[in-house]
Amino acid sequence: MLTMTLLAVPMSLRAQVVNTPDEEVTLEERDNYQYISHDVGAPTVLHLRTNLLYDAVLLPNVGAELSLGRSWTFLAEGTFNWLSSNSSHRYWRVGMGAVEARYWFGGPIDAARYLGHHMGVYVAGYRYDIEFGGDGQMADFNYGAGLSYGYSTRIGRKLSLDFGLALGYIGGKYKKYEPVDDHYVWKDDFSRTYFGPTKAEVTLVWHIELTKKGGFAW
Repeated sequence: MLTMTLLAVPMSLRAQVVNTPDEEVTLEERDNYQYISHDVGAPTVLHLRTNLLYDAVLLPNVGAELSLGRSWTFLAEGTFNWLSSNSSHRYWRVGMGAVEARYWFGGPIDAARYLGHHMGVYVAGYRYDIEFGGDGQMADFNYGAGLSYGYSTRIGRKLSLDFGLALGYIGGKYKKYEPVDDHYVWKDDFSRTYFGPTKAEVTLVWHIELTKKGGFAW
């Protein structure tokens, strides 16, 4: 059936699909890409990513996003930092992990090439110990969930920038403490109930094509 489908496509269209250069394609060409991909299948692409905003505030992070199906990707990411200064009690200890499912409005080719608008739903877990010379806050585990929206644009053949914002909820227990000399005096336990922005990102993404099923060219 695949052979019959390809034979039904004009030779000029097949040449256009295979030989399209790396520059942005027209809407008509993009529709042709999606038509062929419906029969042949888009490639499986792994997107490795780091949020530059987190990196700028000394929160190293890494994520991996995998293209699934026609218009979906699945993302897993983590952040970890363990900075401290015993002389001034300045701590910045943060660990975070999240998974997210994203829908790409442009269709299978945009999901594979990581372009355009996307919306997602995520769940996350947080661990932190934050104190800058005054009272500190510490949590072994907080949890969160919410929605994300973003836009991704290419900046190179294998690179893109993903701009996004997430809104949601963060809950769980945390402790407040006061650093006194070389000790930390527990003050009380609290419950966190937060609704609002939970993430902003300007993420650098590197695309790695894992399989190439045809009907698509980088």
